[in-house]
Amino acid sequence: MSLIIKSERLYCKYNSSEVLTNISFGVEGGEFIGLIGPNGSGKSTLVKIILGIITPSEGAISLFGKDLSVFSDWHKIGYVPQKIVSFNPYFPASVKEVVSLGTLSKKKFPKSISKADADAVHRTMEFMGILDIEHRLIGELSGGQLQKALIAKALVSEPELLILDEPTSSLDPETRENFYSILSELNQKKGITVVLVTHDIWSIGKYASKLLYIDKKILFYDRFENMKDFFASNMQWRDTCQG
Repeated sequence: MSLIIKSERLYCKYNSSEVLTNISFGVEGGEFIGLIGPNGSGKSTLVKIILGIITPSEGAISLFGKDLSVFSDWHKIGYVPQKIVSFNPYFPASVKEVVSLGTLSKKKFPKSISKADADAVHRTMEFMGILDIEHRLIGELSGGQLQKALIAKALVSEPELLILDEPTSSLDPETRENFYSILSELNQKKGITVVLVTHDIWSIGKYASKLLYIDKKILFYDRFENMKDFFASNMQWRDTCQG
């Protein structure tokens, strides 16, 4: 299985403070990775490095076998950011219009939505169970509905990798479980590689194939069934679960 993400001896500093230290790992195609760690552990920084938003101090990242410096196939990656609360609730757009924006990632200027794009939007909203709200304004949605709409926007271009940065932090337990089930279905039925940043270690353990636990450095990266021995001898897990 080829590596979708490869991180080699990655370091990152903010001013003189080291945020990430010697981060090396690989994510194979079709894996579902739960990325956890206490607050301030560097999870979001790592995600932003993978997405090319932040430049590391040292080390290298490759995506789909290409160094990040020359990678250009960004349509292969879907991204749901951490703070959906920053989304303008008064933005005058319907669910369908927001999801349609995701079709533009593959296009060069001038960008426009074709009949094939419209069909893809319809299929994606149907899969996510939001066809019945396609004409609702974004500002009228519940937290769970908004999450589904933003995932649909990330999925409509048919990405091979989906990265989500703490997308369930504002969801109630029932909606969160439904959300995880959707991600699991995307992973297992559509073969999409998933990297999910979360504090909800025990719930995500039902769905993810591996746990990547960082606290500025990698403390654990292995299958979930092997994590009990690690946590039994390392009390830092309490900070993670309570964070």
